[in-house]
Amino acid sequence: MEELLELRQFLEQGKIHEALLLVDELEEMSLSDKINKIDSYGVILLIHIN
Repeated sequence: MEELLELRQFLEQGKIHEALLLVDELEEMSLSDKINKIDSYGVILLIHIN
């Protein structure tokens, strides 16, 4: 949530480059979250297979 407020401030101040950098960071975070979920499901699957 804090990131969205920061993004809004950048846009209101006309700091487009900073806003785009923050968007890139948010995209990386969401990709990382997806990878972590896949990893967690893989561990659960392996536990059930054994």
